[in-house]
Amino acid sequence: SLVKAIQGAALVVLGAGPYTRTSEPVLTACLEAKVPYLDFDDDVESTQAALGLFEKAKQAGVPCYIGCGASPGMSNVMAVDVSRDLDTVDALDLCWLVGDERPEVGKAVLEHLLHIASGPCLTWANGKATVNESWVETAYAPMLGQSGETLLHETAHPEPVTLPRLFPNATRIRCIGGLGPQPMNGIARGLGNAVRRQALSIEDAVGFLHKIVTNPPTTAGWGQAFTAVTQQFRGGDITVKELFALAGHATQALDPWRYAVMGMMEQIWSGECTTGEVLGFLISTARGQTYENHSGLLVRAVGTKNGHPAVAI
Repeated sequence: SLVKAIQGAALVVLGAGPYTRTSEPVLTACLEAKVPYLDFDDDVESTQAALGLFEKAKQAGVPCYIGCGASPGMSNVMAVDVSRDLDTVDALDLCWLVGDERPEVGKAVLEHLLHIASGPCLTWANGKATVNESWVETAYAPMLGQSGETLLHETAHPEPVTLPRLFPNATRIRCIGGLGPQPMNGIARGLGNAVRRQALSIEDAVGFLHKIVTNPPTTAGWGQAFTAVTQQFRGGDITVKELFALAGHATQALDPWRYAVMGMMEQIWSGECTTGEVLGFLISTARGQTYENHSGLLVRAVGTKNGHPAVAI
């Protein structure tokens, strides 16, 4: 039915994710119908699968434009641009920051987030393809101009898989990203780990996240679980032990909170967030409040210029 629908089209644009599920059938239909194809694919597996069809596409005479969004896409263009400021490129950091976009977040985006927040991360390290653990390696970048540097996490994204074709002599190419407000990173990591361990289904995890970001707390079914938090907050004067007790109270309302809160607890232990920041986020979320949306895209190249070490952004 898709082949029939796209007959005679000048271009098929695939904007429906997650691309691990949608890219292959649409691209295959385009090759069969001999219609040019473009997507915003930000998943590694489907990007590799698409690149694997290069010879078939070439023989069919069908142009295929892969990963033409922000990251990848604009980030790749920025990488080429910034590399011109250096004589040699040793490392590339492709950085993204997504702010508080509630409630305009779809389930496909959330499934992609859980996919990249935990598990294996194909990257480029020590001059070769390497598998790391997602969300473990961190770095800072000035994502918001003069507002200081933002903590970012390594994520599984296509740029470290595709850019070594252009920069084969680079020792490190990585994609690092982050969510705002900061506790959302802990929630994504906690739920992602639970999905990888099969302690939680991807459907339940996505459904839980979707309720958090789209529905008022009173209808999401979990807002009342944090009544105790608002009563005990005391301006951030609360111990980690008390936070554990409140987490236990929350899990009585909805089981995925156990994993979400544990992800935020890990942030506190690592120093990424303070207890007060996490509790403040929980309180504001339970009240249906959102944060001012800050986001950004940045590429940092490290190499040499005129025989000296240099950094270009």
